[in-house]
Amino acid sequence: SLSTKITQDNNVTEQSNINDDHTEFIPGSIHQEKVREFWIKELKAGDWVLNVLEEGYIIPFTKAPAAYEEPNNASANKDPVFVHQAVTELATLGIIQFTKEKPLCVSPLTVS
Repeated sequence: SLSTKITQDNNVTEQSNINDDHTEFIPGSIHQEKVREFWIKELKAGDWVLNVLEEGYIIPFTKAPAAYEEPNNASANKDPVFVHQAVTELATLGIIQFTKEKPLCVSPLTVS
């Protein structure tokens, strides 16, 4: 599995294999049992925080939002190779995941 070292200013410094070095950010690791144990024992986190760690943050909508979709921005259309590589890397790192169904909200991609 891959992990990514993140500096305090959120810059990626290197990618490496996962190890027990607690200075590494591993996408998705916040949901692991050993991480939750740290929040319980060391940080004395409350029920709301622990629920977010287990389930993710669930936006408390008062009603379902309307469907929304926009085409990709011109910058993304001009550089499809970069877009493909960037999306593939995000998926490999576990930051995003592909779905079979179209989501309710589809935001445009931008290359900057």
